[in-house]
Amino acid sequence: MEIILMVVLLLLAVIVANIVNLIYPKIPLALYQIAAGLILSLDSQFHHFVIHPEIFMLIIIAPLMFKDGKGQSLRSLKNNLSTLLSLSVGLSIVTVIIAGFFINWIWGAATLPIAFMLAAIITPTDAVAVSSITRNVEVPADVDQALEHESLFNDAAGIVLFGLALSAIISGEFSLLGSVLDFGKTFFGGIIVGFILGYLITALRLNLTRTHTDISAIIVPIEIMTPLFVYWVAEELGVSGILAVVATGLVFAIFQTRLRLTSTKLQIVTTTTWAIIADVLNGFVFVLLGATLPSVLADRGVQDISKLLLGGLLIYILITGIRFLWIKFNFAHNVKSDTNSAIITAIGGVHGTIALAMAFSIPTGVNATLTSLRGQLIFVTATVILISLIVATVVFPFIVPKKKEEFNQQELSNLFRDLIYYAESQLRNSNPQSKEVDRVSSTIDSQTRSFTTQPDRKKYVKLIDQVHQVELDTLDKLEDNDEITHSERLISERILRKSLALFSNHGFVATSKFIYRNLRRKSQFRRQHHRMQARRQQMLQTRGNIDENTQQQLQAREHTLHEPNGVRPQGPSDFKLQERSKITRSKMQSIIIQATQAVQEYLRTLDDKENTHEINFILEYYNQLLQQYQSGEDLDDDLMGNLFIQAFQYEHSYIQNLLASGSISTSVANKLNEQISTDELVYMQSLN
Repeated sequence: MEIILMVVLLLLAVIVANIVNLIYPKIPLALYQIAAGLILSLDSQFHHFVIHPEIFMLIIIAPLMFKDGKGQSLRSLKNNLSTLLSLSVGLSIVTVIIAGFFINWIWGAATLPIAFMLAAIITPTDAVAVSSITRNVEVPADVDQALEHESLFNDAAGIVLFGLALSAIISGEFSLLGSVLDFGKTFFGGIIVGFILGYLITALRLNLTRTHTDISAIIVPIEIMTPLFVYWVAEELGVSGILAVVATGLVFAIFQTRLRLTSTKLQIVTTTTWAIIADVLNGFVFVLLGATLPSVLADRGVQDISKLLLGGLLIYILITGIRFLWIKFNFAHNVKSDTNSAIITAIGGVHGTIALAMAFSIPTGVNATLTSLRGQLIFVTATVILISLIVATVVFPFIVPKKKEEFNQQELSNLFRDLIYYAESQLRNSNPQSKEVDRVSSTIDSQTRSFTTQPDRKKYVKLIDQVHQVELDTLDKLEDNDEITHSERLISERILRKSLALFSNHGFVATSKFIYRNLRRKSQFRRQHHRMQARRQQMLQTRGNIDENTQQQLQAREHTLHEPNGVRPQGPSDFKLQERSKITRSKMQSIIIQATQAVQEYLRTLDDKENTHEINFILEYYNQLLQQYQSGEDLDDDLMGNLFIQAFQYEHSYIQNLLASGSISTSVANKLNEQISTDELVYMQSLN
């Protein structure tokens, strides 16, 4: 139970780190996750939290490698095969050999096999860490592709070399020829086993998909279990389980084109599922590093820590220099050998998840020297990873131009807002006015949330005050036309204001205005009531005795106070009684619907590009409010279905017109069409 709780806390830390990264994305996500782990380390239970190395490789690394392989393009791999082998195999082997001798030279406690093992650990690069660094900069296409392909296969090469070094440590023997043969058997054997198992599993999947239209509940669990099964089989056969998993992922990528249009729902579910799994597993490793790092440091003196930090820095400089020279001397044929490309490729080799995972998988109890150095090896690995992340974060903005977007988030949101307005206007112009048209129009308004960022607080508060004034004006108009009584108006205003306050939480000033308005109205009622009482007493004193009938007329006159419908204004004592008994639910629904529709019309007339995000947020709230109060109405489902189809067709047509006129690029059009198609799919599934 304790282990389960600790795993849950680690996953919770991953989520919190992701949220913080959304708020301030300039710092790499990996650093946030390490920081979250450091916070968890305050609990002493995490100081002894250890995952068995084989379980770590099976549960964490295998799914990550499968997902990376599954996302590759076979054509791109063929076109860049020489570069891929050069970086992922040739550069990895050269780096391990040179770095291994260097580590053994500067760190006397590390024997040569242990030094080679550490070199194998820190050699693999991390695609996720690289993408978090380069997402806002324009990396040259050849370098970007080379880094992506390298991170896929040098992980496997590093893991194979790590396994060979570990075998040498355990057995105490090292043979160059035997190591080369073992490397070939493990490396290529894993690829062969992976391709065979991948073909069998994809054949099963294809057969199931052809005979059944919607089997997500079967296919998705099979796909999630695939890397675990393939890894286990390959390891039992004595070949690389990681390379087998990568090869199986490539087979899935090959067959992906055949499956792409067989089940749209299945494709969306599997893609989303793997994206979530990969994000969680990557984050889990970095959080685990932060959570266990203090326990690693606890046994080391200040002098040892300084030496380990210096050693990590020197190792990073060495392997980065090797990468630079490898590109500079044109060993990677498809990557330009100029100095700028060499620097970008060298610094872009950021280390991350796989290196950490291998460090955590170092076993204990198999060798006394390895066991005593395990914590220090993890610390050096973490040092190299952190330095690579920090250097890339600081240096990349100076050596790589900032990425130029055709449309930023604001412009994309404005474009989508215009698209929705066009669809709504076409829908209303081509169909007679009806409740169904209103419902469909208000529903498609919510599509804008897909491209809407967090609203500006000040603009948002200002708009909230404006729309509430529209509500009040609508209620005034209804009261002036004798469509509602004064008590109904007060109740409606109170409900609208309360609902809006819960939604907006927009601050002290607007709330104070509302309180002041109510207090002033109640004060006016009291003054009118007191004046009428004083007037009655004065008349009684001046006229003397008045018959009983005249007194009753004066009392009745006191309670009218010039109301247009003859209803006495509500005072604080009897307001709740009227609220409970004088207004029906249907009448209240009608009032709220009219006020909401007035606000919607007002917001749609605003042509303020600077307030588009804020308008979208408020519109979405009022759309939901309108649907809530219209939920009890009888609507023609068939008509609504046809109206939704019309609306989506108008949206696609609008994009096509913009594309034909050259107003937007093909990439932007594809992005918008993709979002509309997704919304359409969600709607169609909701009908089932």
